[in-house]
Amino acid sequence: MARYIAVTSRILVAFIVGLAPFLAAGQIVTGGGGPRAASLLVADGLLANCVCGSTTVADTMKTYTLPAGQLANVGDMIHIVAGGKMAASTDAKNVRPKFGGVVLSNPIGSTAAQILWSVDIWVLKTGANTQTWWAQGGVINIYNGNSGGTLTQTDTAPIPITIDALNSTAATAASISTQMLVVQYFPAS
Repeated sequence: MARYIAVTSRILVAFIVGLAPFLAAGQIVTGGGGPRAASLLVADGLLANCVCGSTTVADTMKTYTLPAGQLANVGDMIHIVAGGKMAASTDAKNVRPKFGGVVLSNPIGSTAAQILWSVDIWVLKTGANTQTWWAQGGVINIYNGNSGGTLTQTDTAPIPITIDALNSTAATAASISTQMLVVQYFPAS
């Protein structure tokens, strides 16, 4: 029995050690002014559907507010990953991930088959209240491409990160859903 417990304990330790690289909280980044911890800010896997009651006003499905001062140093980065589904209808469905109210990518779907959408966005602090961003996104059978640009968000104030949806053809409840929002912080190295 003691041998079984010892082997089981070693397997459990190996499993936990093997998972460590995949756990964002507690990772240490060195360089610059010394070590600073990378962190997982939010991991939201709860389903959120758009109301989509208007064809001109976007609905917010997911939101996270970046704390004031989170982007403290030039080189600090925020990584945003989101994904969900679009209903099996031919109306024009748009997903609009926003950083401080600015749309960073726009996966679009208009197919009769139910499809999945996703976005992968990086925001880099380049100076006081200035950032550069890169995004790629699309729906499962249509790649909407890469995009990027510059931002001028006040990084000493809270910055909202939202996943909005707009059905620009028809007011159809739940035609767009978000099933995942992950936001990670990586300090400058």
